[in-house]
Amino acid sequence: MATTFSWRIANMEHYTTDGVVFTIHYTVNAEDGTYSSGAYGSVGLEKPERRNTIPYADLTKEIVIGWIKDHFGAEKVGEIEAALQQQLDQQHAPTTAPGLPWAALTVPARAPAAHTIDTSGADQFLSLGRDAMLQFAKLHNIDVSGVDGLDDAALAEYIAAAINLG
Repeated sequence: MATTFSWRIANMEHYTTDGVVFTIHYTVNAEDGTYSSGAYGSVGLEKPERRNTIPYADLTKEIVIGWIKDHFGAEKVGEIEAALQQQLDQQHAPTTAPGLPWAALTVPARAPAAHTIDTSGADQFLSLGRDAMLQFAKLHNIDVSGVDGLDDAALAEYIAAAINLG
C-alpha cells in the first residue's frame, strides 16, 4: 500500500493585538496501512509581508500548512517525508535490534518446571498493541527487559503467563 503523509497544525502562537501568527507547531504523520511514523516541529515566521496579512479568524489549516511548506521549500518537505518513509521501511524490515545476549527471556521463577503455563487471555493483551502491553507489564511489575526480540503475539503470551502465574 502507498504511504500517505498528513501534515497537521498542532498549535499556533499569535499576537493578540493584530492576530499575526509568529510560530506554528506542526506534525507530519506517515501511514502505509500497516505501520505509522510521525514527526513534530515548530516554525517561526517573520512579519507578514508576502502573506498579505490574512485576518486571524479567516485562517484555515490549508493556508497555514501552505505557509509551513513554503517556509521549508519542496526539497526540505521531501526530506522530512523521506525520513518518515525510512522509519516505516525499518518497521517492515528491521535492520537493527536492541537487547543484551546475556539477558535471555525467561519465564518467571514461580512457574513449576513440569507445569503447562496458562497463557489464556493473551488475545486480550494482543488487541491492546505493543506499547500498551509494555505499559501494562510495567504497571504490574512484570519484567520486560528481555522482550525486545519477541513479536507482539509472543509478548502477549508472555504477559498473560506472568499474570496467570501471579
